[in-house]
Amino acid sequence: FLTFETGSATTLIGNLTLENNNINIEAGAAFSGAGALIIPDGSHLVADNLANIGTLLDMQGAFRPGNFEGIGRVDLFDYQQGDTGELFVEIKGTALNAFDRLVASGDVVLDGYLNIDIDEVSPGVPFVPSLGQTFNIITGNSVVGEFDYADVSGMPAGLAFHINYL
Repeated sequence: FLTFETGSATTLIGNLTLENNNINIEAGAAFSGAGALIIPDGSHLVADNLANIGTLLDMQGAFRPGNFEGIGRVDLFDYQQGDTGELFVEIKGTALNAFDRLVASGDVVLDGYLNIDIDEVSPGVPFVPSLGQTFNIITGNSVVGEFDYADVSGMPAGLAFHINYL
């Protein structure tokens, strides 16, 4: 396991590549600097709810904001997802604290894979989206590119998602 704990401060004057299948950034861990945090293909990053990555996150591996089974908001400076990058988000309601979100103060570049998991509101009670509901899972100063492939699991029969790139 590689954990950046609450209260830790990492200043990147160059790029930092993290090759590990169990990387965790806790809320309260701070990143800054001109370098990029690079997660290569085959590595896996989990960022806890309210984690703040104040630098470029270059995602070539798998990324789960908000933890494995939790919902969360992760603040970033810039986010860049490459062709091998995988983003896993969960949705269990329409409130801002009911779906995973990436909030970039800078720019976002998209590519690779998106997995959306429609979760339960409570044990045994599935969330059922209604026609017209929207979930802004990624916001930034500018958002360019598109995911190569998107997979939605847990969607009730007869319903479908449409991904808008605004």
